[in-house]
Amino acid sequence: LVTEILLRITFCVDLFLLQIVIPILALLYSPRDAGTHNMSAWTSKMLGYRIHKAGQNTCYVPEEKSTRVMYLANHRSWGDFIVDRLLTGFRGGSLSRIMVIVGIPMPATLAWLGSGQRGTSALWFFKRAKGATPALWATLDRNFEVAIEKAVVVYPEGHRNRSDKPLPIRTGTLRYAFDRNVHVQVLIAEGKERVINEAQLVTRRSPNVVTVSFSDPIVPKNYSTFEGFHGAVCEAWRTTWLAAYGAAAEAGYCAPPPALGPDGMAESATAADHKRIHRPPAAVPWTPPNPGPPPNQHASLGMHMARLCIVGAISAAAYYTLYE
Repeated sequence: LVTEILLRITFCVDLFLLQIVIPILALLYSPRDAGTHNMSAWTSKMLGYRIHKAGQNTCYVPEEKSTRVMYLANHRSWGDFIVDRLLTGFRGGSLSRIMVIVGIPMPATLAWLGSGQRGTSALWFFKRAKGATPALWATLDRNFEVAIEKAVVVYPEGHRNRSDKPLPIRTGTLRYAFDRNVHVQVLIAEGKERVINEAQLVTRRSPNVVTVSFSDPIVPKNYSTFEGFHGAVCEAWRTTWLAAYGAAAEAGYCAPPPALGPDGMAESATAADHKRIHRPPAAVPWTPPNPGPPPNQHASLGMHMARLCIVGAISAAAYYTLYE
């Protein structure tokens, strides 16, 4: 009980730093790059999570700067906007509904305003409604046109998914990618909901590790029909999901993932019993190079108290700097 109370207190302090202190300090430090780089980078350092990479692929950056890239990522929590920015090298922006401003008003506004240095916003707002596909395509065209780094993170499941299996991929942005020849890479990260979980009012839940897997890039012009392209993306989504969650399970960070059918959906338990679930090769540690043994599933009371003291000291120092 005491540990859970400390977790909630830590969440409140972290939220104060995320919502107010870090955006203000990032803006004062470098207004040109506050919303697109510094704010996300500093928040990642504050939350202190580690990255564990499965497989050999890394974030796809095309040789031609004019080539547009769409990263398809799984949507878990508010932590997506922080972790995925780091995993994609702070390139381009993230496609999001404008309602995100209600949850994180100052960071979202600052990210939306963007910066001249990056040439675009870090959040590309769109309206999700029936018949809004032309407006969505116009939003993507407009932001890609002004972006210096022509990349965007898209969450094709449509809404937050905290289950252990993926949801069906929506086709709106995929049809745009096929029509405009936007290169696609699937990016699946397990553990973003432990970095920030607004539903459970928890941050930095142990193990504070994010396991990530990247697919090979998919080029739409290599497919004669949208159905062929869509099938390739669904297969990449399935295999990349299994790679990330399988590596995390092998490291002890989560439960083993369910078997997934060719469409990316979970198979029945009976079918799974008769099929061998693909297990990816041993995960390649990313940061740090040798992460050591997996941390305990439940952080100790002393660890939470130490975190709380450190976060409180940072908050007090920031307050004194700004207002005294």
